[in-house]
Amino acid sequence: MNLRLLGALALALPLAACSVVGAIIPGGDDGTNPGDCTITKDQTFTADPSHDEALRLHVESCRMDVDACMSLCTLVLTRQNIDASAQTCKARFDGDVATLQIQYSMPNPDSPCAFEGDAGGVPAPR
Repeated sequence: MNLRLLGALALALPLAACSVVGAIIPGGDDGTNPGDCTITKDQTFTADPSHDEALRLHVESCRMDVDACMSLCTLVLTRQNIDASAQTCKARFDGDVATLQIQYSMPNPDSPCAFEGDAGGVPAPR
């Protein structure tokens, strides 16, 4: 079940040599089920590689090859300290800046599920 928040929450996390800003896309509030082991989030991030050569390489690779965009989205999630894998990654470009719409799943902190690091993140009932 998707976690949707009403309104927009702007995240502006300072990152060394990188400008990445995320905002939760507002949507219908269908609520969360505390029994769901994972929640899915959609976020939009802006990646400005002006002063970051590693980010620039990922942005340009994504611009040239859509298959390379998942790597860019993974980098953005990592730099935002979001411990999740991107499920979908859509990129738009305006000059050097990339706007990324990323959907990812993560453990639901309100669920009764236990997430075992040894089991590769497979949820197990408590």
